[in-house]
Amino acid sequence: MANASAGEISLLGKVVVVTGAAHGIGLAIANLAGACGAQVVSCDLAPSEEFARNLPQAALHLTGDVSREEDCDRFIKETVANFRRLDVLVNNAGIPEVTRRTIKQDVASWKQIMAVNLQGTYMMARAAATAMIEGGIRGSIINISSVTGLVGFRSSNAYGVSKAAVAMLTKTLAADLASRQIRVNAVAPGFIHTAMTEKLQHKTKIEESAFIERIPLQRFGDPAEIARAVVFLASDWASYITGAVLPVDGGWSAFGGPSGPRNE
Repeated sequence: MANASAGEISLLGKVVVVTGAAHGIGLAIANLAGACGAQVVSCDLAPSEEFARNLPQAALHLTGDVSREEDCDRFIKETVANFRRLDVLVNNAGIPEVTRRTIKQDVASWKQIMAVNLQGTYMMARAAATAMIEGGIRGSIINISSVTGLVGFRSSNAYGVSKAAVAMLTKTLAADLASRQIRVNAVAPGFIHTAMTEKLQHKTKIEESAFIERIPLQRFGDPAEIARAVVFLASDWASYITGAVLPVDGGWSAFGGPSGPRNE
């Protein structure tokens, strides 16, 4: 294991694959991993304008759909073909759900969310683990779950359930791959300022202040705060951590009381 200097987290020499990397949290993860010395392979359906402006110089960008097994396998094979190794996979790709009461939800949308958020995470992890084992790499897989997968949310039968399944998948993968020295952990973001959350707020007509009243730290998070947690778990600083699901949610999942005035 490489030594880590005090005050520094390094991914130098590591090859890191990030899915859903064209915007938001995924883009922040790709940028920070690159800044910490990694060779970054960024995967998404298609490059966005934001991605084109902010793509790390060392990055390779691949396009495809994580709900397709052949695309998952290709992401990993092209990574290994280019860099001769794979050290870290970050399963960030996911699609949101417009909240609807159960009787108004349609099964087709439910299946699509499961296909991307859960099945895609599984297929990418399987392909990555295979490459790590074949290469003799002590690798790391970080899945992106959600606070909606840790506690119940009304009208989130697809997204929340898919993210709860990702949290459990993290634990089963960690138990299965530990003997191969592959660590598997998850980060569960709370409410983060991204284009996706802004669209959902607009569609559901819920004011941000209503969420902030419920968050102990009294603010939304920033994508960079999720990226820092992911990079820590990817690094040698987390060498004895596997099977963990780390909430980065401003205290949301720790707090079970009602929103409202706080004690001074």
